[in-house]
Amino acid sequence: MSFLRHWGKKTPVHENLDQALVLQLSKSRIPGLRQLKYIGKFLSAKERKVVLICLLIAIIGLGFLGRSFYIKNIISVPSAGGTYLEGIIGSPQYINPLYASLNDADADLEKLIFSRLFTRDNEGHVINDLADSVSLSSDQKTYTIKIKKATWSNGQDLTADDVVFTFNAIQDPDYKSPLRDKFSGVSIDKVDDQTITFTLSEPYRDFTRLLDFGILPIDSWQSVSTDTTTLTELNIKPIGSGPYIFKTLVKSKSGTIYSYTLARNNNYYGHKAYLEEITFRFFPSAEEMVAAYNNGQINGLSYITPDLLSTIIAKNSLTYHQIALPELISLYFNLTTKRATADKVVRQALAAAIDQTAITNNSVGRAGVPSQTLLPSFMPGNDTLFKFDWSKANSLLDAAGWTKNGTWRVDKNNKPLTVSLLATDDMKSTAEEVVKAWQAIGVKVELATHSDEVIQKDVIANRQFEILLYSGTITNGDPYSLWRSDSQTNITGWKRPEIDKALAEARTANDKVAADLYHHFLAAAADDVPVIPIFWQAYIYPQTKKLKGFNLISLEDPSERFEQVTNWYLRTKQEFK
Repeated sequence: MSFLRHWGKKTPVHENLDQALVLQLSKSRIPGLRQLKYIGKFLSAKERKVVLICLLIAIIGLGFLGRSFYIKNIISVPSAGGTYLEGIIGSPQYINPLYASLNDADADLEKLIFSRLFTRDNEGHVINDLADSVSLSSDQKTYTIKIKKATWSNGQDLTADDVVFTFNAIQDPDYKSPLRDKFSGVSIDKVDDQTITFTLSEPYRDFTRLLDFGILPIDSWQSVSTDTTTLTELNIKPIGSGPYIFKTLVKSKSGTIYSYTLARNNNYYGHKAYLEEITFRFFPSAEEMVAAYNNGQINGLSYITPDLLSTIIAKNSLTYHQIALPELISLYFNLTTKRATADKVVRQALAAAIDQTAITNNSVGRAGVPSQTLLPSFMPGNDTLFKFDWSKANSLLDAAGWTKNGTWRVDKNNKPLTVSLLATDDMKSTAEEVVKAWQAIGVKVELATHSDEVIQKDVIANRQFEILLYSGTITNGDPYSLWRSDSQTNITGWKRPEIDKALAEARTANDKVAADLYHHFLAAAADDVPVIPIFWQAYIYPQTKKLKGFNLISLEDPSERFEQVTNWYLRTKQEFK
């Protein structure tokens, strides 16, 4: 019977009793961590090696996947916090928009503490600051400006009354502000609490560029008489509405301000600054400022001359910003000369032989920004028409009949092509690089240098030169006063009536029309070649490499380096894109 009872049923067979026991005791067929530690006892050496290789590949793969995910989805962004310490030569006296332009230390602090109607972007273009909107009348003489909602550091509201008071103070001769001459023939009127108008006696396209002065609070200043303006404590502990506010100052025993600390203005109407504080240390000389940096007392320098760069110990810990100033170093031709450069083709050849980048780097290094144009970068219609082309230079001289005879080029009478170059003593190294460039195309150069005083009083005044290496300043980006035919600063004698007209019209035209006019000016200059640009004088601004966010490429005044200070940062944080 037992046989029949079990007949037709398959009896389970366990090939390994130990395995069966484990399966009965385990709640899961997936091994746990305690079980995995015994895996080595069940694997051969070859199997263990294969498992380890697979695990290593898996870990590397996961690492690459994690890194790829991080790079694609996580970014570093500026974070608030940190203190930046900068050294400045000099000491503040009047941190007041009416007088700050007289002293670099005052101008630096004024730029940070006071807001202004307009400021500049990193390339030098005018952009709104306190101004919310601006409109221009049909006759282009009246600017209507609405201002943003803003508050002073004492908590009071900033209104149109403050703007009107500041502008009237600038124009008032009793205040003796150096800004007064900039606004001759301009009047201001209040429309409402947030709106003012400026009326000009004649149109001027770049008028808003002039409205970069700080605004004073009328409630604090109207009770101060003009006789005591320079004596009030408001000049040292000002009330402003800019991105930073006064926090503390330290004076030496003699009463001179030793250090000055600004704190972030958390009520600022614009983009809040990242840096929590900016502290300035003041020094009587550049040498002492560099010594303070070498001793770790500051982590940035307001400015440094090329000759002091070698005295910096930790050179690699600094970023050396080279910012173009409006002083253009150029080669000016005397167009009244009877010598070889009276020929326009010769001038064109000499221009094509000038490698602005090489000459700048080899002569002044960081102290210059190479330029192939006569206009600042922010000007409409700007173009780089003075380009280095060695082959073109030689072809032009060939076409003009100056053949190569050994080292020099000669005319049909075998007379060498010779030019005379004058330069100031401090530009000798640049002049020597120019000589090399022209000698390379077979031109003999007679070089002489003189003091700046001799150059101004004798050489320029009497136009006693053939070619002069000298500087020219483009004020407010306007080349009109420098290049019109009857201007005393037009030392070349270049006269083109249509260019005079174009430069005059560009001063009142909108940007689109002005772009065409300025391009016409540059094209004419590149064709006639009364001048060859070489480099803009550079403002060398060393900052610790830990500080990020500085990106200015041009400025008209050293204090403008703080135009985009709210973008500076020392700290970062990680965020998803």
